[in-house]
Amino acid sequence: MGSGSSNARSKSPPPVPRAIGQPAIRQPQITATRSPATGQSVTGKPANGKTSTGQPKTGKTATGQIAKGQTAPDSVPPAQPSQSASPSIRDVPANATGQLNKDSGGSEPATHGETSSDKPAQQLPPNETLDEPTDKPQATPAVDATPPEKDNSEIVSKCIKFMEVATRTGGQTIQCSPGDSAAFAQNTEPREALRSEFLKSLEQLRQTDTHTDDTSMESLLTVCNMSNITDPETADELVEKGYPALFVKIWKGVYHDDIYTSKALLRQYIVYNLLKQATISFTHVSRKLCAAMGSAEYGIVPLIAKEFQHPLMELSALNNMKSQALWDSSRETLKKAVNVLANIIRGDIDSKPVFREADVMPHLKALLECRFMIMRAKSLFCLVYLLNEDENEALNTTSSNIEFVIKILGKCLDEKSHYSRHYTFSAEVVVGGIVYLADNDANKVKLVKKGVTDLLIKMLKTDSVAEKRTAAQAVWKLAFHEDNKKLFKENTVLITVLKELHKNESDPKLLKACKTVLWMLDVIVENAESKSGGGNRPTTARSKARTTENSDKTSVGAPDKAEKNDHDNDKDMASSDGDDLDDLDDDMPHVMISYQWGVQQQMIRIKELLKAAGYNVWMDVDNMGGSTLESMAAAVEQSAVVLVCFTEKYKRSASCRTEAEYTYKLQKPIIPLRLQSDYDPDGWLGIMIGAKLYVDMSRPDNLEEDFSKLKQQLGERGRVAKEGLNNTLKSTLQDPLNTSGDQKGLATAQRGAPTRRNTNAKNPVNQDRHIDAKTVLTWTNDQVNAWLTKHGLAGLKNRFDGYSGQRLLGLKTISAEAPDFFYSELRKDLGFKSLLEIVSFKQALDEII
Repeated sequence: MGSGSSNARSKSPPPVPRAIGQPAIRQPQITATRSPATGQSVTGKPANGKTSTGQPKTGKTATGQIAKGQTAPDSVPPAQPSQSASPSIRDVPANATGQLNKDSGGSEPATHGETSSDKPAQQLPPNETLDEPTDKPQATPAVDATPPEKDNSEIVSKCIKFMEVATRTGGQTIQCSPGDSAAFAQNTEPREALRSEFLKSLEQLRQTDTHTDDTSMESLLTVCNMSNITDPETADELVEKGYPALFVKIWKGVYHDDIYTSKALLRQYIVYNLLKQATISFTHVSRKLCAAMGSAEYGIVPLIAKEFQHPLMELSALNNMKSQALWDSSRETLKKAVNVLANIIRGDIDSKPVFREADVMPHLKALLECRFMIMRAKSLFCLVYLLNEDENEALNTTSSNIEFVIKILGKCLDEKSHYSRHYTFSAEVVVGGIVYLADNDANKVKLVKKGVTDLLIKMLKTDSVAEKRTAAQAVWKLAFHEDNKKLFKENTVLITVLKELHKNESDPKLLKACKTVLWMLDVIVENAESKSGGGNRPTTARSKARTTENSDKTSVGAPDKAEKNDHDNDKDMASSDGDDLDDLDDDMPHVMISYQWGVQQQMIRIKELLKAAGYNVWMDVDNMGGSTLESMAAAVEQSAVVLVCFTEKYKRSASCRTEAEYTYKLQKPIIPLRLQSDYDPDGWLGIMIGAKLYVDMSRPDNLEEDFSKLKQQLGERGRVAKEGLNNTLKSTLQDPLNTSGDQKGLATAQRGAPTRRNTNAKNPVNQDRHIDAKTVLTWTNDQVNAWLTKHGLAGLKNRFDGYSGQRLLGLKTISAEAPDFFYSELRKDLGFKSLLEIVSFKQALDEII
């Protein structure tokens, strides 16, 4: 290329087709590649010294010789070798060790490992110089094709060196399983040493609008260095430090359509890739950061998705290595973008609507046809979290993708660390994807037929609790298909390993998965009483369920977004609440609520309304570890009816499916409740619910009307008989302590709802929250107001003007004996305007015992 005007450049011959990432034309280099046929070293010399247009080549060939019949470019003197500690990107030889133009490990075409059909794909040597066909549109012209002076600054060299290592290895953080706390602990000291500088660097980047000066690039490199040794806590902290907004700011500040092709944009390109690499590492370990970056608030997913639209990212360009990228291979930079997307959706499934709205899926599906295995892998492990049931079925009509996933897992397990630098995946991450791939029942069968069981057994035998936990979750998911269940029953090695884990492990999630699988396979195991409190196959014995320790339901809120999205599925559905077991009337069947934790707060409100309406209700509000199986089974067996609160997460959850299938097996009546407005039951859940009439409880503003419909469907099933209401209501209103001396009123006030017992003795955690009725009886109006304020109800003070403790106890008794009248009067006489106020006030009353 010359340095003349744009008109002069437009008349000059086409640019030299050269290997992706090959040095600038003025730098004489010799590129050696290997012949696909012989494996012998060959040069990248083009045939006949001509381009695909028939024009003589301008400048030098891949061998460094001036093409025949051509002179050197317009007076561009040969560049001198860089004297800096590390060469700039354009100085890196195309075949140098650790070069940026080479994909990390898995950059091979499909030939370097058979395709899923076991037929080798056509090989394309990584550095082969290809002529570009004339009928293909060329990439957008660079902003400035004039070669700038070489940037040999120290910071550029350091940044390039970091990217070289990250490209070859994936980065140090990526090589750790996200759940391996021991691996993160090894870097505690270097993290602490870097922390102060890291925080200063984040602040500097937030304050500046220029990100390509030496200071900003130094700061970004510090952030990258921290990302390389990060742990989940450090990455979580980035949400409060404003990292998502900073990501958008830097991306928009440096990105340009010509960033891949313009020599004038070297620093922008470096910053752009450093930003992506740091984000890959941070999102790899932090679900909290994934939740923030995947939200619609910042627009990060649509921003990254635009990269698919660049001409250099078209599948034909990627497959044919057609690229005019000056600094790196186009697939390497696209791989980083896909990696960020894959981490976000893996860490936060709630961002799925954002991904679908950004129209990411067609691009990812297209990449499954990419000849480079690494691109297939990254795209597939992003898609498994995004596909709906019908899409999953269509994508996996053959076993090719299944075989490919199993091959990747095998490669990971072949490594001592269970991390494949070739594919930049850890075994734990791969199996996490398999758990989602196995949502589809047809995929369950294909996975087992193609040999995933032996690989999972190998993981179950490792020393890593995180790996064992994830592998057990996968076995649990696969065991839902009857064909797999039969095979698992006959697999003595698998049964032995699961029994050993159940006997010796203490991790609650691992225990739960192993025990449930054994239960599903009708395998009898002996349990340590401290772990489970009973036999493996639960019966109707309520005493087993009652050995469960009590949970403080009033202190349990919904888990934070990142926590409730735990893909181990153990948190998807907790299965025991000792407090609620004591709410139950032993002689009366109950209404059981089966739900996934993501809608816990909605279901707590519905539960309170049901109890107020006189129903005996069982609902979990806490995860009780190893005892959950017995409690769940007992709850199902004693139920009069089960409310199946369906969402997409409910359908995906192994815990929820275990509960629902046991309900179905016992032929218990089911009332489906819709808790997600944009989800219709599909797969196994669609079959189970069938044509049953569901109640839509997904509309918060319509809760009262929808709850009325639920009561109509429930009828008298699970309702507790109310005795003596007409005889006691009037006297209770007048004197809650019944001053005649028989203490009947006090007993009523202390008892609260007739189905609720005092759990204070069994649960010391609740002692600080409960208030004795005798104390309340002495309260003045000021003390009542202080009580309201303590419970966040200060806005209700004016409605309780003149109320003493005695009148408050009267309200509590009415709430127990005449719940319908109680709630009606709260609205009518006390002016309660929202359901939230009513529920909060009722919960506060329940603490008076």
